[in-house]
Order: sequence, then C-alpha cells, then structure tokens
Amino acid sequence: MKNQFRVLAFLGVVFSLLIFTFSLTTCSNPTEDEESGEMGTFTINLGGNGRAVGYPPSNINDIRFVVKFMQGATIMPFENTPGSMTLSGKIPIGVYTVEVEVFDKTDGTNSVLAVGGLTTGPTITIHTGNNDIHVTLYKTVKVTPDLHTVVVGNNKQFNADVHNDLWATVTWEVSDNNNMGTTISSSGLLTVAAGETASEIWVTATYSSDPTWRGSTKVDISDGGDGTTTNPFIVYDVATLQRVGTETAVGGWRLDASYKQTEDITLPTTPNWAPIGPSTTNPFTGTYEGNGKTITDLTINAPAVDYQGLFGYVLGAAAVVKNLNLASVSITGTTESYIGGVAAQVQNGGLIENCSVQGSISGFDNIGGIVGHNYFGTVRGCYVTSVTTITGRMDIGGVVGYNWSGSSLVEKCYAEADVSGIQSVGGVVGISNGTVQNCYATGNVGSTTGVQKGGVIGGNSNGGTVQNCYSTGNVIGQYSLGGISTGNSVGTVQNCVALGKNVTASLVTQRGRIDYGTSSRSNNYARDDMLVDGTALTPGTGLHNDEHGADLTSANWYNATWWNNAANWNTSGGASAWDFTNVWYPPDGTSLLPTLRGVGGTQTPGVTP
Repeated sequence: MKNQFRVLAFLGVVFSLLIFTFSLTTCSNPTEDEESGEMGTFTINLGGNGRAVGYPPSNINDIRFVVKFMQGATIMPFENTPGSMTLSGKIPIGVYTVEVEVFDKTDGTNSVLAVGGLTTGPTITIHTGNNDIHVTLYKTVKVTPDLHTVVVGNNKQFNADVHNDLWATVTWEVSDNNNMGTTISSSGLLTVAAGETASEIWVTATYSSDPTWRGSTKVDISDGGDGTTTNPFIVYDVATLQRVGTETAVGGWRLDASYKQTEDITLPTTPNWAPIGPSTTNPFTGTYEGNGKTITDLTINAPAVDYQGLFGYVLGAAAVVKNLNLASVSITGTTESYIGGVAAQVQNGGLIENCSVQGSISGFDNIGGIVGHNYFGTVRGCYVTSVTTITGRMDIGGVVGYNWSGSSLVEKCYAEADVSGIQSVGGVVGISNGTVQNCYATGNVGSTTGVQKGGVIGGNSNGGTVQNCYSTGNVIGQYSLGGISTGNSVGTVQNCVALGKNVTASLVTQRGRIDYGTSSRSNNYARDDMLVDGTALTPGTGLHNDEHGADLTSANWYNATWWNNAANWNTSGGASAWDFTNVWYPPDGTSLLPTLRGVGGTQTPGVTP
C-alpha cells in the first residue's frame, strides 16, 4: 500500500497528546459491505496494559483511552471499553490527524495523565483486516527490546532510553520472578535462573534523576521446549538455529521435531549456511514456526552443489515452515539447481506459508525467491520484496521456480522482484503444471534472449492452471511470451489481468498480451494501451478468450466496481470471481490495485502509465 505516513509528534506537558497524520486512502480498504469505496475500517491495539507502557495505574481498568480522528472541524472520537486495549470502527477514507489521550480513572475525575516527553515517539502502522494499527505509548523511559522470550539459564541484554537525556542513568529491577537467581545487572543484563518457574516476568528501568519516570517490558520465560508441537524447541540465536535438525536421539533436536523462533537472528556471512534437511534421505519433516521473526544474512556460495536454501527438503504433510522472514539473502550459483530462499524443495504435502525473502538468488534451474521446486506441496501467503533479484537459466520464478503437476499449489503470493533467465521465466512461477491462483507480480520479466516468459508464469503447461492473477511488469524475450503466461497448448488461463506496458518479442511474433500457446482461455483482460512489439492493438480486436484478452481501459484499473462485478469473470467449472471478502482487498479507486489479505509486507501495486 502506498503509505503516506507522516508522524507529527506533539508533546504536551500536561495533556501529552500524541498527534499523527496518515492516509486512510492508501492504508485502509473497504469491506465487503462498503462497495462504494468511501469507508475504511480500523482496529487499534493500544499495546499492552498500563504497566507495560509505563503509566501510573497498573490496572488496565483504571486507564481510559480516547482516540480522535480529526479532519478540519470534524472530530470523530472513539473510546475503549473498560479493561479493553482495543478500538475498532469505520470512518470515511481520507487524511486525518489523530490525537490519543490517556486518562487516569483512579482519581475519580478521569484526569488526563501528564505523561511528559517521549523517547522515540509512539509507533503507528495503519493496516486493516488481519493486521492492527499498533499504538505503543511510552512515558519518559523506553525499555528495549520489547516482548521477548528468554530461555531459562540464559541472558538477555536490555537497554533504556530516557527522553532528552543522552547521559541518563537508570536503575534496573526484575519482578514477578519465582527464583531469586533471576536477576538483572546495573547495566541491564537479565540472567534467568535455570530453575525459574515463572512463565513471564517484568523488567523495569527507573530514571535515577526522577523516580516517577519509569518504563517496563514483559519477558516470556521458556524452558527451551521439548520439540513437541505444544512445547517446541526455542530458536533464539545463531547456535540454536544451527542446531535445528542436527540430532538423531529420541527427544533431541531432530529433523522431525517442532521449533519456534523467538528472536531476530543475524547469521555470520561465512562459512556457507548448511541447509536444514539437506537430502532426500535426511529431509526436514517437522515444523518451524518463525513467529514473525527475521533471519538476516543467509549466505550460500557452494559451487556445483544443488538443493540450497535455509531448508533443503521439506517433506511430507507434517512438514511446515511458516511466519518467517529472510533479509539480505545471498545465494550465488551458476551451475546449481533447486535453489530457494526458504527451501530448495517442498515435497509430498509440505507447506511453506507466510514467509518472505529479500536479497539476491541465482543459479542454473529450478530457482525461486521462496522455493526452488514445489513437488506436490503448497506455497501460500509468501512474498518477495522489490529489492530482490532472481536470475538463472531456466525454470526461474519470483516465488517458485518449478511448480510440479497435480496438487502442487501456489496461492496468495506476490513478487515485486525483477526475474531474468533464458527459458521458462515468470514473475511468480517459472514453470507450472499445477495451480497458481490469487497471486500478482509487479517486477519485469525476462531478457533480450530466451523464450517462454510470462508476467505471472513463464510456462503454464501439461494441465496447469493460472487463475485470478495479475501482473504489472514488462515481459521481454525472443518469442513465446505473454503478459500473464505461455503454454504448450494443454493448460488454462482464466480470470487474469495483464497491466504491464510492454510485451516484446525480438525474434518471432509468438506473443500475446495475455498468453501464447495455451489451449483454454477465458475472461482475461489486458490494458488497452499495452504495446505488443512496440504497437498497441486496434481497440476491440482483443477478446477475453484469445491470446490478447479483452481491452481494459485506465478508467477501470483501480475501479472496485469493475473488479467486483462477477459478470466479468468465469465462474463455471470450479472457477470463481475475484474474492474481495476473504482473499483480496479491492483497489482504492485512484492508484492502488487489489492487494492480498493476510499477507505481509507493504503492498503498493500500481500501474505504470
């Protein structure tokens, strides 16, 4: 989403109003009963209880929040219910100033708390649907990191920032611990005793010059887990990540155990990362819950060694890797095959879900930003960011390199990366004999040499289906090109939209605005000014069921009514119209195309004029 996000922090000495300016035009989306596109929904999570955010009343029932959305003389206030830290509502889409007032109810007058200055200011992120607006309020002392898990017998360093005092000193204390051996040093180093039995404790920093200035954070305590689904092993640093799947004894850190990552982890760039589940005889068959955390600097440069990624083989219906982000990935290869940021191969029911990759990935064939080869598995809710490059020779995709036949499924994914290669190169999937649905790609695809390249799928063949997808990037190659896909006559392309500016074949005129070579096409559309080998089609010559698709004018690119109209889509034989209730947010009417619900990242897809 195009987040026109500007923070205006006004620090009142008495009232301590928190002022922000943001755009609901770009950050909120109409719900299914708001087809006019004029209303936006919001949910505000006010970030923990009073103790967590450092306010005097420790009982959340003694705190009252009033959030005011203001636009000129119009003020729309929302107030939390007693004991609740969440607000929800609907307001007209637009640009607002937001004031957050915090009241103390313990004195009987509902007086505004004199919070004082802020360290770095509260944070606010505007989303809707499965995401919240997070407002984290701090008094004058901010304790970091916030909301972390520490395994018994381990340490964690905490820091405190005091507003307007770079040389401030604080005193540290730990509370709610059940073991006297759990302590925190004068420098903020927390030591959790091996015998600690509390499930959570509190770490508090108090400003030495003014004890009324305090900040706290909650720390979850774990026994480290036992590898079961209900008590997974805790992965919190390089050593524990490297330990995953390396043991064979019953109860050990085996390849079939369950894991949960609780901290962001930065890997050393040398030596090369050794994939978890490195071979068909030693695949990963357990679960890895990334917990929304990030692994940074995954680095692999292993010449002539296939099957590279954070995971090698993810095998079987019980095998799951989810909710994990990879940043600054560097996987370098020239002759290597089966390479993916998260996994080299997902097989026989394995699932990769809600994962993201940012970085650079290269190899020979079966190369994908998330997964190299999806062999009867599922890749769902994943995305690759715009600062990612993916290159290879053949079967190269922004999300998946090769999506095998039958039950192989890629859905609710998007790729912003430019993807290049010689053959079977696609914005989302390089080649697919399975199903690709509810996906989009915004990067450019191809190079001046090579064939079988598509905005979403390079090669959609052997019974493959691509449906309810769109692309906005350019496609270039020698021949066999499509704004959505290409095929070998046995495949289906339906309910897709091609919005790239150019499809350019440099050798043979085998190309289409939508597709080239697929036998079954229906209800597909392409922007009417798309240039095919440098020339736009005569208006009205493209049909919804041919290689060029029906014309789509700029007036409907961002028109929610057009996208929502079931009559525009094929709904027979198991096909469905675009689902703007459960899968997609509708376009915003001005500059934002449909975006995926429940999928992370900052989604800002638009059409290049």
